[in-house]
Amino acid sequence: MARGLARFKGPIVAIAGVGAVLSGFVGWYTTYKAIAATPTVQSTPTQNADAINPLSILVLPFTNQTGDASKGYIADALTSSISADLSRIRDAFVVPTATAFTYKEKNLTVAQVGKDAGVRFVLQGSVVASGDKLRISAQLADTQSGKQLWNEVFEGETTNLFELQDLVTARIGNSIGIEMVIVAARESEKRKSSPKVADLNMRQRGLELKPLSEDTFNQRETLLRAIIKLEPDNAVATAQLAYLLATYADNFLDEKSPRFPHIYMEAKALALKGKTIDPQLPDIYSALARVANSIDNDNAEMLRYYEVALKLAPKNPQSYNNLAIWYFYDGQPKAAIELLEKAISLYPKAPYYNINVNMSRCFLMLGDNAAAIAWGQRAIDIDPTYNFGFSNLAMAYANLGQMDKARQYVDEYKRLIKTSQNTGIGFEKIDGSESPAYVKYYNEHYLPEWRKAGLPE
Repeated sequence: MARGLARFKGPIVAIAGVGAVLSGFVGWYTTYKAIAATPTVQSTPTQNADAINPLSILVLPFTNQTGDASKGYIADALTSSISADLSRIRDAFVVPTATAFTYKEKNLTVAQVGKDAGVRFVLQGSVVASGDKLRISAQLADTQSGKQLWNEVFEGETTNLFELQDLVTARIGNSIGIEMVIVAARESEKRKSSPKVADLNMRQRGLELKPLSEDTFNQRETLLRAIIKLEPDNAVATAQLAYLLATYADNFLDEKSPRFPHIYMEAKALALKGKTIDPQLPDIYSALARVANSIDNDNAEMLRYYEVALKLAPKNPQSYNNLAIWYFYDGQPKAAIELLEKAISLYPKAPYYNINVNMSRCFLMLGDNAAAIAWGQRAIDIDPTYNFGFSNLAMAYANLGQMDKARQYVDEYKRLIKTSQNTGIGFEKIDGSESPAYVKYYNEHYLPEWRKAGLPE
């Protein structure tokens, strides 16, 4: 089992709930192209809500509240860059910036803008300056309900304005993309009898936001296969099914299971098929990376595929998380931490219990038990059912000689293991195919620390 990827399963699959939705930004199939015609300010106010793309958005011009008219370009630049960044959601329709600017300083409610422009969501914001400091606020609203779905405030310095703009743009895009999907998926669920690809696709995306379990896997697999049956050349659904199958095999099947190689072979075939249709989809290469790891035992090929996925989705935290795992199992925890920090910087408030667990594991490898505890605690605060968070904490406290605390987390770990559907989250074994650096760490530190904590093997 090269790189131990499938053995250290939990932290990899855990991001699927959030990260998979984000990874889809770079390659979602255009299932709404028929209804994504460019809206204009002359759009009829009585437009049927069902005819509106459920992932349509208008970025209202950010307001310049700096008190300095000459700094208005900052607000305008943010408006343009955010609109452009949201355009990487292939299924979504983003009102062109030129059209959006016609709404500047118009006294319209969110609902009025939605009807006039024919969009489901409106993003608005402002820029405030104090010396070299900038404070940027943004809010996402649902034009049908009028409710505010998301808001965030970002702070930075004007000394590196372009870097700040890029970071804010990425964080806003990652954050509101998920909020838009949540709303659209919830409404698609109300149309359970609908065979339309749009509804099937949106329901599948809603399930992507949930932790992977046998139940969510079965539901997602059914929906993706239904989409592919209706649209055999749907590259995104094909790539997503390939990645889903590989993830499932990693986390729910024993390597000795007869299904194990068959599911991986189907994942590989689907990924290669998707690649012939649209080679720009990150899920294709993430799936092939898992095949390279679990079937081909080819570490170099796995690294290459994850690097391709990162190149295609440089604003997707999932891309950095996957690559970080590779470096961890290559015995390079510092390189892994840098990648994980980048993932967090792109979406700091995401429920990334898996990235926190990965951070904890990296600091354990470095011998920094205090940091391992801090990150492990963050992980279980976000998801108290995630087994690896508790095992990391048990090991770190045992290393510090705090055995009472260690036993507390061991007990919780045992309880979760006993009730978990995920057969992959448990004691990690190696077979010698891992990197020499990781084998050395495993024998000299991981295994002794696991046993010292009293964790079950």
